[in-house]
Amino acid sequence: MTWEKGREGVFLNAKEEKKAWDLRTVSIGVLWIGLGLLYILLTQENVSGSNMALMRPIGMATALYAAFVLIRFRLFPMKVYPELWLFGLYIVAACVPGFFLAADRAAHMHMARRLAQGFAMVVSVYVFLGLTRSSRPILWLLLGASLIFAALGLAGRITYYRVFRQTLGGLNANIYARTPMFGFLACLGLMNACRGWKRIAFVPALAACAYMLLVSGSRATILSWASGTAVYIALTAPREDLRGFYRKVLLPAAAGAAVLCVVVLLIRNPYQLKSFWTRATMFFSDGNHSTSSRLAAITEALRQFARHPVFGIGAYQFRTLTAGTLDLNHAHCDLAELLMAYGLVGTALYVACAFYGARGIVRTLRLQGLKNPPAGSMAATMAGLFVAYLVMGLGDITIYEMNCQFVWAALTACGMLNRLNGTAV
Repeated sequence: MTWEKGREGVFLNAKEEKKAWDLRTVSIGVLWIGLGLLYILLTQENVSGSNMALMRPIGMATALYAAFVLIRFRLFPMKVYPELWLFGLYIVAACVPGFFLAADRAAHMHMARRLAQGFAMVVSVYVFLGLTRSSRPILWLLLGASLIFAALGLAGRITYYRVFRQTLGGLNANIYARTPMFGFLACLGLMNACRGWKRIAFVPALAACAYMLLVSGSRATILSWASGTAVYIALTAPREDLRGFYRKVLLPAAAGAAVLCVVVLLIRNPYQLKSFWTRATMFFSDGNHSTSSRLAAITEALRQFARHPVFGIGAYQFRTLTAGTLDLNHAHCDLAELLMAYGLVGTALYVACAFYGARGIVRTLRLQGLKNPPAGSMAATMAGLFVAYLVMGLGDITIYEMNCQFVWAALTACGMLNRLNGTAV
């Protein structure tokens, strides 16, 4: 029996109904802790390889408990959760053909294991959201993990964040920039779900996330951050209470923080500021090796897709196929990588899953609008995150990263939340 039926009095007695509700409350707490620890570790996966030793048991325990909750509460009828089934079929299409088609079978098998682990995490996110029926707990989780990440960076535990990109060495700035970007947009939505001047308490968190993002120098992620923020502000600007808050508090605070950062950099290390400006202005320059190499990678990925259009060539094959010509692990573009790696079949399933999630956000905005500020702010936040995620995928890769799969699960689950709630995500 489902807990929804319990609310309608289908249980045999009040004691049985209370027991089911108590189990639901405990289940929310267990999944909240498990997913929270897992995402916090995933944000630091590329900082410390030792995190993998903790991630595996925590992820396994969380997934097993999610499976128990799924069966106990019968949470997944086909008509309510089509995006999850589509995502599961995408994982099958991504993993199985590559075992026979991949040139580097070891690389494909390694990534297939990650995709399978990622799917278990996606199911756990769906179960959690199916119980809570709200995206707000996930936004708190994204913000909390980002603040922990920022605190570690400012304390020197994530060393490259203390200065600009030039000290990175072999580290990937794009991977690290995603965490504060997701946290910033989550913070923006949670802040505006509050009423009155309580929103001011979120301003320091916004500043911390913005600082960590900017010092990464990741142009693709900064562009996605700007795009998502612009979408969120455009959707929420009609609210009278937010127009005043944006104009009187948020805009002056952002301008002051920007001036302070420039002053500090000019005093401490003017070269870093100049370098940052050069990277920003050279984004579309013919002499920019980063841009030209990515365009070449996308072109090569599409060429491989033309040769293997149905099932692709398998996961993480780009370096093997381009050895000696392009020193890149992947195509640096989600759509190009999807087409090359998984062909039309895998790409179509991934896009269909995205369609259901996006449709849930659009329907919520149409039904709920922004008449109810808390609910409207959640829908606008998920819309901003969705746009930021897609823009980020234009210049980087997300389909192989488990922390990105975590966010993708929350975004596609908006379709499920819309069907469960009718007027909210």
